Amino acid sequence: MPLSLYQVPLHDDVIQTAFNPVNSSVFILYADGTLTSVSPEGKDTLVYCFKCEPVSFRINTTGDLIAVLAKEKLYFIIL
Repeated sequence: MPLSLYQVPLHDDVIQTAFNPVNSSVFILYADGTLTSVSPEGKDTLVYCFKCEPVSFRINTTGDLIAVLAKEKLYFIIL
């Protein structure tokens, strides 16, 4: 039986994407400071907004912590 495929429309200002193997979601970081998590069903499950211009982010190996590097600050998000 084939797996379902969901298409998630992305904005032009995507900085980075990363897969979280713990819950099979995809995190997307946008240039406007928005970090979203998209579930396997194609739904936005988490949305964070930062006031600083983001540079990149990382998800730890256990999938419960995200570090977001911005030009002025470093943010930590505990999931």
